[in-house]
Amino acid sequence: MKKFLSLAICSALLLCACSDEKIVEEALKETEDTTPVTTIVIETDISEETEETEEAVDLSDMDIINSNIPGGWEYADDPSITDERLQLFEDAMGTYVGVDYEPVCYLASQLVAGTNHCFLCRTSAVVPDPVPYWTLVYIYKDLQGNATVTQIAILGYDLGADDNGMAVTGVIPSGDGEWTVPDDPTITDEQNAVIDDMYEHVAFELVDDFVACLGVREDNGYEYCFLSQVSMPGATEPLGWQLVYISTDTSGAFADVRTGVIDIGMLSS
Repeated sequence: MKKFLSLAICSALLLCACSDEKIVEEALKETEDTTPVTTIVIETDISEETEETEEAVDLSDMDIINSNIPGGWEYADDPSITDERLQLFEDAMGTYVGVDYEPVCYLASQLVAGTNHCFLCRTSAVVPDPVPYWTLVYIYKDLQGNATVTQIAILGYDLGADDNGMAVTGVIPSGDGEWTVPDDPTITDEQNAVIDDMYEHVAFELVDDFVACLGVREDNGYEYCFLSQVSMPGATEPLGWQLVYISTDTSGAFADVRTGVIDIGMLSS
């Protein structure tokens, strides 16, 4: 489901706050393999107009510069797990036992001396009644075609201790009040209705393509965590991936929405 969502701009803002040059410099530091991380730089003076039932963001003064740095992560236009991607994943994961990793979405690639790949996986221990959770699995395929796992990061639902809207490395959910990971992350008709209800209250600027439902929890109503691909209207390349949290009240009506950036480069380190 592809929609325009003004609040998605929060994700771009979080990748680089233009008022703090130190943050920009930090984002452009080279990784251990001397490959810089793709950065979005924003210079903006956002004015917000709020009506009783609608939030609106004026982006007329916003200048978004997507620095397509050579060697940076390139976000996948199509996140589906093709036969070729599945074979790559299985080749790399062949020696892993005790934990089940099910690739759900292909998120990004990075050209180095070979290619890095990032998969989103539904993950669970191979034990009775396991508690599933989400991981980012990073795979490196060298120039000879050999595939190895380089990093596995648990994708947390929290937005970070400093509440900066960044999806962070997390812990396995457990206990009352925690997130429930669906057996099938395909967005249901009921969840589509929740998304549509949100759009009755929120003005749209950026394009959000809702791909999967990663979790649901009950909290004076329900809160849903959706995986979304973000892009500019009419753009051919996505800006990145984010988590969109939509809350409903006890009657099932829309209550709130917030977003969290998935910083693929940061989580790979």
